[in-house]
Amino acid sequence: MFSRFHIHITQQNYFTTNDRLLIAVSGGIDSMVLLHLMQKLEHPIGVAHFDHLTRNGQSTKDMKFVKGYCKKNNIEFHTRKMDKSIKYKNFHDEAHKQRYAFFNELGYTKIITGHHQDDNAETILLNMFNGKSVSGINDKHLNIRRPLLAFTKTEIETYAKNNNVEYVEDISNFESQYDRNYIRNKLIPIIKQNFNNADSKIINLSQRLLKRDKAFFKLSEKNLNPKSEKDYTSINKALIKDLGKISEEVLSHYLSKFNFNHSQAKDIVASLDNIGSSFINNKYEIVVDRQDIRIYKKSEPLTNIEVKLSDTPIHIEYGNYIIKFEKTSEFQLNTAKNIAQVGNSLIKNTTLIIRPWREGDIFYPINMNGKKQSLKKYFTNLKVDRIQKKKIPIFTTQQNEILWIGGYRQDDRFKVKEGSNSILKISLLPK
Repeated sequence: MFSRFHIHITQQNYFTTNDRLLIAVSGGIDSMVLLHLMQKLEHPIGVAHFDHLTRNGQSTKDMKFVKGYCKKNNIEFHTRKMDKSIKYKNFHDEAHKQRYAFFNELGYTKIITGHHQDDNAETILLNMFNGKSVSGINDKHLNIRRPLLAFTKTEIETYAKNNNVEYVEDISNFESQYDRNYIRNKLIPIIKQNFNNADSKIINLSQRLLKRDKAFFKLSEKNLNPKSEKDYTSINKALIKDLGKISEEVLSHYLSKFNFNHSQAKDIVASLDNIGSSFINNKYEIVVDRQDIRIYKKSEPLTNIEVKLSDTPIHIEYGNYIIKFEKTSEFQLNTAKNIAQVGNSLIKNTTLIIRPWREGDIFYPINMNGKKQSLKKYFTNLKVDRIQKKKIPIFTTQQNEILWIGGYRQDDRFKVKEGSNSILKISLLPK
């Protein structure tokens, strides 16, 4: 098996000699066989184990087993326990989120996991029964590599036996109350009894459908002609409507790139005339605007933060920006929109607030002869949609007086007066 494994990873170019490799090891047979194979490559590796704090302490015993193996084999070892103080709806989703966040924080360039062919067949069936894609598990996704997807569970078990690979057994894998375990322990054995090579046939079908989906995606992209803007991707609504009866199918294939399903694509097509309608999944949000639909990557909602001007110069991360505060005596004409120059002497205290916009906010636009305007109207005139508004930092005094709509317009009350040599310069820099 090692010879095939070596040839396979070389042909697929899973990593280079310059990559720092992190092996995700639970202690079970799959990940321990993966670790054993990776050790034979003589490529520097590290091991990460995530303790889910389950099975009445058994998961922590698994961690100690992996730690001991790494110590004996002089392998760099990393571990973290699941933070159960975080509120979550689904344990498995939250565990997956924390696990991969931990892996990525360690600074390795590639993460290697032990998913194999049988896992892939289970995933395809599970997705199919849940009405999702039958695409299965990718062997390459971002910085994750899954070289064992080319091998069956039987091959892994044979290798472990022939090479005396130590591992721990997770008895919860034999319990069938979870959907995946039910498919693994109950359904697939029955299918294999009646259909020869059923698991490989399932995977082959999935791969053929994947190729078809890629072709359809290219065609949908050509018909919809999406535009990449600074913060979003847009699709002209007229192009969707011109497709007539096939608009749902075409849009569905394109939006699969953003994890939206066919049902959501159907609802979006039905809502094209409802400006402001929005559609959300775990990573993206779509907003129906006047001329187009806009696809945004979801971001954490902005909160209020205080900035002590006595600490300048300072840099602060806020939303999609790095914000720089500095004091200067030189006024610059015709500065870019990402820079504000505020009369430092006009700020009544040494603390500013950065916050998101609020309903009812008003300001006095610079060079508008003292006229006030609501931010809602200001954004409407500029055709700034609901999602964009959420991401704009608003700079105010502690008395809630707006001095700058970040990246847009300053307030007239805080403009630099002629002859002033005390200026607060604020710069918005993209992350």
